[in-house]
Amino acid sequence: MDPRRLARTHLPGTVVGVLISGLVFSAALLPGGLAGAQELPLKRDIPRAEGDTLCPPSPTIPSQPTASEASEASRLGNAAAQAQILGDQERARELLSEAAEIDPTAQHIAYLLARTLEALGELERASHEYCRYLALNPDPASAAEVEGVLESIAPPTAFAVPDAAVEAFRDGVEQFDAERMEEAEEAFSDAVAHAGDWGAAYYNRGLARLNIGQTDAGLADLRRYLELEPAAEDRIPVLAELGTPRQPSFAPGPSRGRVFLAGLIPGMGHLYTDRPWMGVFVLGLAGGSAAAGFLHEERSVECLTQPTNGICPPGQVRSESTERPYLAAGLGAAAAITLLGALDAVRGVGPRDAFVEVSSGPGFLQVVPTASGAGGRASDLVWLRFRH
Repeated sequence: MDPRRLARTHLPGTVVGVLISGLVFSAALLPGGLAGAQELPLKRDIPRAEGDTLCPPSPTIPSQPTASEASEASRLGNAAAQAQILGDQERARELLSEAAEIDPTAQHIAYLLARTLEALGELERASHEYCRYLALNPDPASAAEVEGVLESIAPPTAFAVPDAAVEAFRDGVEQFDAERMEEAEEAFSDAVAHAGDWGAAYYNRGLARLNIGQTDAGLADLRRYLELEPAAEDRIPVLAELGTPRQPSFAPGPSRGRVFLAGLIPGMGHLYTDRPWMGVFVLGLAGGSAAAGFLHEERSVECLTQPTNGICPPGQVRSESTERPYLAAGLGAAAAITLLGALDAVRGVGPRDAFVEVSSGPGFLQVVPTASGAGGRASDLVWLRFRH
């Protein structure tokens, strides 16, 4: 080589580093990460028992504020009233909350704060403040009005249940926490017997039954819970526990052709066949190979004079060129890894006659897959219908 021609190699990081980065990046692309499904949590909230008032027992009356504290609380209350006139309810809430902390004995502050929280939709805090107002002002006339408001803003699930059901429910929670699942199942069964429309009791009994191996009965309890509380916030995770998709439709198992075509995108074939870890590995390996070939650069400099210490003096550069000698090899390796990954994904395709569990109306319809393979007969399928 001409001594005036310099060859410089630029490799940002090692190939191993690129491959590891590809694996980490591809793992981040998975929906929800690779964390496993979380277990359903036990329900612990207990509605009020029959005969209970909407407010808990009155707390200890707070100590009287000093004159300066009462004056400051009054000033904040007036400022909050001005903010309400201007339509700034959030500012009014801040001022009234501060005033209530300074003077917790002020009846009008408690009432105004409750009204403001109700207007902002913070119904739980509003109920607490209305109850605090009732404790400070037990006047029957005011109590009747405020109790009517409390009834109207009480959450829909806060229905009254018999005392016996509440006690059994509490006992069931204690037994469950102590990992005495059989005793918990008996206690929650007692709660169900006394309050047949209490969804949380069915839900907790379902969890207890699942823990002691009574799978069919446990799943039936979870289904009953969803029937009693169709708008439950945890409906989706409960459906996931039941193995029921959101859309009530039959879904044939993936065909080998579709899996192969999906596999032409590195790792997607494995994701399509529920093998996420292998999909992550293929995606990271293919992406890392392509990235390594692209990032490895060789820069050639033709110098007009003899280089000094391997560096061409300024103004003596005749020409420069940059090449990626391993680009073709990196892309070829990525293509080969992708193809092998697609073929491996095809090997993981299950029987063609595979259906998923669905829900239909009030009952749950489940189709159990058979091992008949792609050529299986329709008669090989087993249909199970759950009715309540």
